[in-house]
Amino acid sequence: MTEQILDTIQIEGVLWDIESCIGIDDLVPQNESLGLKPIIHTTANWSGRICHYFISEDELYFFKLQMQLDENDVELIPKEMRYEKRIRYEPNMTWSAEGEKPGVWVFNDYFLVFDNLKINYTGEMLLSFPCIDIWEHPVPTHAIKTESEAKQRRKYLEFKNGLLVLNKDI
Repeated sequence: MTEQILDTIQIEGVLWDIESCIGIDDLVPQNESLGLKPIIHTTANWSGRICHYFISEDELYFFKLQMQLDENDVELIPKEMRYEKRIRYEPNMTWSAEGEKPGVWVFNDYFLVFDNLKINYTGEMLLSFPCIDIWEHPVPTHAIKTESEAKQRRKYLEFKNGLLVLNKDI
């Protein structure tokens, strides 16, 4: 099984991976209802997007949505929407059928940024630390360490109508 690309949440300045999320409300609408058509390059991310959340004063906020879009679909982003674009270059280690040397893949990552978007989520989350962004290059120092050296931690959160009601280390 491929390593999955997880959504993230920031709590008191610390970034955590969201391992699982169970609740009666979805955290964000699906791609289709948003009118978005992200490019899905890997089975490690079936939705083609990564959601980033944060907690402030025990309230859950949706911060930004990360995805790869075709350049023709960038016009689908609402004009009033704030977004960031990151161009990512990765070596392509595969030789072509014609014997051409490997080249470089170019990815256009878009981050749709939301301001003060509270999420009315009721449910629970299981988190893990350290949060490792497998797209980050060069690989961050904490990603190279073994599990014991990285001091892995886990956390369990419960929300009711967007308010954090339980924050427990496990």
